[in-house]
Amino acid sequence: MSKQLIKIEQLLEDGQWQDAELEIKQLIQAEGKSFEASFCLTKVYLNKKDFAAACEAAEQIIQFEPDDEEGYLLKAKAFLGLNQTSKALREIKAAERLEPNHPEIDFLKANAFYLKGDWEKAYQLARKAFEFRKDSEVQQLYQNACAKLIEQNLRIAEQSLANDDFWSAYSAIQENTWIDPSHLESKQQLKKLLPQAAERSLQQARSAYAEGNLPRAWLEARQALRMHPDFEEAKKFSEEVFQELVGSAIETAKEHFEAGRWQEAIFAAYDGLSTDPENETLLNYKALAEERLNPLREA
Repeated sequence: MSKQLIKIEQLLEDGQWQDAELEIKQLIQAEGKSFEASFCLTKVYLNKKDFAAACEAAEQIIQFEPDDEEGYLLKAKAFLGLNQTSKALREIKAAERLEPNHPEIDFLKANAFYLKGDWEKAYQLARKAFEFRKDSEVQQLYQNACAKLIEQNLRIAEQSLANDDFWSAYSAIQENTWIDPSHLESKQQLKKLLPQAAERSLQQARSAYAEGNLPRAWLEARQALRMHPDFEEAKKFSEEVFQELVGSAIETAKEHFEAGRWQEAIFAAYDGLSTDPENETLLNYKALAEERLNPLREA
């Protein structure tokens, strides 16, 4: 590396952008364009927010070293500055093919989707980028994406409730509490929605029961209790379905066992044990059926 390039890099590191630009242009005038000079000049133009010039300089980097991901990443930054997100994503994709694990890739993708207004993707990518880069730039993007996504979910919840689409509203608010557990408005909304969600789950449990789908009825009743632990009606119904599920499994296991259908008895016992893992009657039928079946298997 020439002394002038070393000087330029030091000027860039010290934030002396004007002096660095002057030195770069003198170097190009004396020695012609090069990968290193174009690389440094692109950084200067990005700092000046002269994004069109930065695009041109980054293209020079790519022409010199088409297999180096840095030129594509710098060009992507320039396109982001011009709010040309599709072109930026194209350059990021080119860089990703060359170096899939580059720490800038998820950050730049997050920026692109943020500018596009796709808060969900921006949030996911910014969170991923933050695993690799803990600096303030990534943190700020992550916080901004979180805020935008939370705002969007609140709007979705409001519109969904107006259209009587309860589950979409509930899902949107629940996502907000995952994004930011301390977000007060979302916590208040969820507190109001949870009893309604529990009531709807209980309704679905009763519908499943009426259709003869006991496993689904029990799952829905348990879901109601997870959302609203003090829901007495759900507690009572869940216990009734539980007893019926286990009782049915015991009767089926007994019927198969007494008929000498050992394998079927084992399956029925397992089915009941998935609901009540410590049920002694089911464990006993399972053990007895296995005891009868094992000699047949060995023979």
